[in-house]
Amino acid sequence: VMRDKFIESNTKETVDAKIKEEELLKETDKSKYVIISDIAGNGKSSLMKSIQKRLLDKKHLCWVYLVDLKQFVGDFDEIDEDVDFQDFFKDKIMADSKEHEKLIFDHFYKYRKVMILLDGYDEVSPKYSKPVLNLVKSFKAQSGQLWISTRPHLNDDIQKSLEVKDSYTLKRLTVDEQK
Repeated sequence: VMRDKFIESNTKETVDAKIKEEELLKETDKSKYVIISDIAGNGKSSLMKSIQKRLLDKKHLCWVYLVDLKQFVGDFDEIDEDVDFQDFFKDKIMADSKEHEKLIFDHFYKYRKVMILLDGYDEVSPKYSKPVLNLVKSFKAQSGQLWISTRPHLNDDIQKSLEVKDSYTLKRLTVDEQK
């Protein structure tokens, strides 16, 4: 069960720290960014879906939206350094949403009650790394919380670009832990 999956912090100070998903949410509650970094097939996307479900099940008073970045690759050409996250999100990510859903998003965004889960940063072409990070930085200028999943080879670049100290990796579960 995903709710019992352990997370390990990648910070230099707490390399041996192991926490469960619920504890991760509490620990990162005040963080602007949360980076989940691990190898392919180790459960990053599953964790992101579980986090979204957990927050929606709790009727958490924020807008929680999971974005599979590779679905929007064609839109990344339009991102420049002056990108407005809110406009891009409504125009591109929520393009198929109804108008009232966009108005609800605007309300939550205005009051800094938005949690965006960006899944698959590592699956986006290197050509779009900088535009995607520009988009993420424009979110920082606003408020809310943004999670990013990636593979380890891109983790340091993301941390440096966003000035994020911590990142997390998923603990490899034993066969008994998977039951």
